[in-house]
Amino acid sequence: MLEEKYSFREIEDKYNILWEGSKVYKWNGEKDNTFTIDTPPPTISGKLHIGHIFSYCHTDFIARFQRMLGKDVFYPIGFDDNGLPTERLVEQTYKTRAKEVGREEFIEMCHEVIEKSKQEFKELFKSVGISYDWNLEYHTISKEAVALSQMSFIDLYNKEYAYKKMQPILWDPVDKTAIAQAEIEDKVFESFLNTIVFSTEENEQIKIATTRPELLPACVAVFCHPEDARYTQLIGKIAVVPITGAKVPIIADDKVKIDKGTGLVMCCTFGDELDIYWQQKHGLPMKIIIDQDGRISLDSVYGNNRSQCQGTGMTKGSDIPVLDTGIQPLEETHAPARDAGIYDEVNGLRVKEARKRIIEILTEKGLLIESTSISHSVKCAERSGAPLEILPTYQWFVKTLEQKTQVLDKVSKCNWHPESMRKRIEVWIEGLSWDWCISRQRYFGVPFPVWYSKRKGEEGKIILAEVKDLPVDPLKDLPKGYIKEEVTSDQDVMDTWATSAITPQLSALAVNSELGLPSHRYDKIFPADLRSQSHEIIRTWAFYTILKAHYHADSLPWKNIMISGWCLADDKKKMSKSKGNIITPHVMLETYGADVVRYWAANSRLGVDTVYSENIFKIGKRLVTKLWNASKFVSMFMEKHQALSINSISETMDKWILSKLYKVIEKTTNNLLQFEYCEALSAIEEFFWKDFCDNYLELVKKRAYGDALDSEANMSAKQSLAYVLNIILRLFAPFLPYITEEIYHQLYSYNSVHNKSNWPNKEELIYDKYSEEMGDNFVQILNLVRKIKADNNVSVKHLIQKLMIKASVKEDELNYSAQHDLQSVCNAEVIEWVEGTEAELITENGKFTVSLLIDVT
Repeated sequence: MLEEKYSFREIEDKYNILWEGSKVYKWNGEKDNTFTIDTPPPTISGKLHIGHIFSYCHTDFIARFQRMLGKDVFYPIGFDDNGLPTERLVEQTYKTRAKEVGREEFIEMCHEVIEKSKQEFKELFKSVGISYDWNLEYHTISKEAVALSQMSFIDLYNKEYAYKKMQPILWDPVDKTAIAQAEIEDKVFESFLNTIVFSTEENEQIKIATTRPELLPACVAVFCHPEDARYTQLIGKIAVVPITGAKVPIIADDKVKIDKGTGLVMCCTFGDELDIYWQQKHGLPMKIIIDQDGRISLDSVYGNNRSQCQGTGMTKGSDIPVLDTGIQPLEETHAPARDAGIYDEVNGLRVKEARKRIIEILTEKGLLIESTSISHSVKCAERSGAPLEILPTYQWFVKTLEQKTQVLDKVSKCNWHPESMRKRIEVWIEGLSWDWCISRQRYFGVPFPVWYSKRKGEEGKIILAEVKDLPVDPLKDLPKGYIKEEVTSDQDVMDTWATSAITPQLSALAVNSELGLPSHRYDKIFPADLRSQSHEIIRTWAFYTILKAHYHADSLPWKNIMISGWCLADDKKKMSKSKGNIITPHVMLETYGADVVRYWAANSRLGVDTVYSENIFKIGKRLVTKLWNASKFVSMFMEKHQALSINSISETMDKWILSKLYKVIEKTTNNLLQFEYCEALSAIEEFFWKDFCDNYLELVKKRAYGDALDSEANMSAKQSLAYVLNIILRLFAPFLPYITEEIYHQLYSYNSVHNKSNWPNKEELIYDKYSEEMGDNFVQILNLVRKIKADNNVSVKHLIQKLMIKASVKEDELNYSAQHDLQSVCNAEVIEWVEGTEAELITENGKFTVSLLIDVT
């Protein structure tokens, strides 16, 4: 009934069409029987590699298992199609920059590009057999997603968890936007530690070591440790900044590290987070000398009329309202005269260029004492890779710091798989030092549903859209009761994580039980049963999702979270297009087929990075071939779609294989209930290769053919073969969906093997302890026979004249068919059972001792 060879291309095409038409993966909306999966929406970045299907297969193993277990599985797929990755893809595709073409045209370009990229992802996911219900597909830039994201923001604002403020924030000068703490990565750069001469007003020389001499014009204070005996006499004095001549106070603070550099530190606004701390703690003025393009801009320091607008995203006379900044303005007495010469030297230069020029000037003036080569860590943007600056800008924030304890409590109540990953998020939360900045100065994203009033008497008042009017675009729409001339629109868009953080709510079509779209299904699928994601986005996606669910509904977003590792290239580095180490998934699918690719993905443990290995693909291919060939053999002894009857299984070795399978079902089910798909596959695979193929098929072969045995033993063999293969296919189905479906269709039923409630139940089987133990002993004898033949360099089919077995049981207590099975597979002319007599014994093994009389001539 089965073809000679398995043709995976034809079979995959066949079932992709059949599954889509039969709606076998459709969620039916069963409220009390739904298993909900919160799936990671892939980022539209134009970079497809084998890693993209790695963790998505992991989730599919669980989805298929739960569906076969009897659950109504809610398994959506979304596409994260707004934000910086998409904008960068569009800019690369069209070889332009967003600001060069204008907002509206650029947004249209984004929509065109994401449509093409989404189709590529869809084809990839379908080709590898991911069992999504495509009717549940969502997009983070869709009308519904925008409405829910804006609804989320309004809820947070009304609960006083969201606020807008001008404050120092991490700024990416390449993408020209603020970013959040979670979006930074530390990179090691080669640099120089420069020891520079400052002086006091009394002309006493002091030395300060810095890696950023270009920030000298932004210096607002010098700090020393209060217990550093070298500098206690300086506390309270005034220092003179080299080159600029600016006069700044010398202040004691216990955050200065005595053993770092010279023990004196210049505070510049802003070189790092410690500068922010000191500026706010000591009420220091600001000197912002780096603009949003990453260039030196000294206009504010030298009294130009743009002073307090520089670096804020505003221009003088801007319509953006003045909010509480919490920042002291620059006092005129601290601004040096423009003829200091530094303005013309460095104004307008890139940061690196300015650093080089400042070093040259210091050297010329004899103010550079030492320059030591060092390697140091620099905060960079995760997306662009650019070193970050800290600029004071107006941004929207969501409170995180004041809710650390409550969020940690939520984390503790969620089931983490593996458990070790819980610690990773706990460490991240405990180390948070900033609130979450959710605004971005880009084009393609969810706009804030916010306007600012220009009416007399309410200037700067924040106006929110009404929930019933969402989604809104404040650049085109107006708030109720206002005309165009009376408001200013918020220009920013939300961080894409602000939308991705509500993926459970996007699926539920509601933010909480009170706020949602008319057709919401919040009561059916929230919270989700499972979130699946990789470990590098624990600090972003996992944390933000927990935070928002906590704020919106005082709830966990899901009951379980399953963390996968990365797929590493063979150089043990994360795959990326820029590194040139990616493996194209289409090549592997064309070479090996979807089942083998899925087998490779299943051979990775949760939370552990897996190095790409061609060898695993070859093992998977061998498994698929063996499953096909074993099924062909079994098909010889059964009618197509014949009824299976366990009551016809009567013989010891048949009951043995069913008893072994009973335990495999139990173990595999427990593994998958704990999301341990790798252990589950390993148990199934071991049973298939070792117990079923290597031993049982060989033991039962002659009896199945009907050689010299009565019809009852023959029928028992045939029914056992058909019964066991049926369950093997159902166990392998979540991992190898195509080949199992084809064999199941051909041999057992036109219904899908993946149908709801088709997971094997151990109660379907016979568990017979006596038969299991007896069968295990017979298998041990068989293995000893095989070893002795191998040691004597003879074929496994070599005739044994006499197989003597010393047994603690009488021969008449042994099942005749089991003895016949053993005699056949060992190819023994005679089996002699010896009870209580002396015999030449080769080795002892449990109840039996084996001695062979073998002709090796």
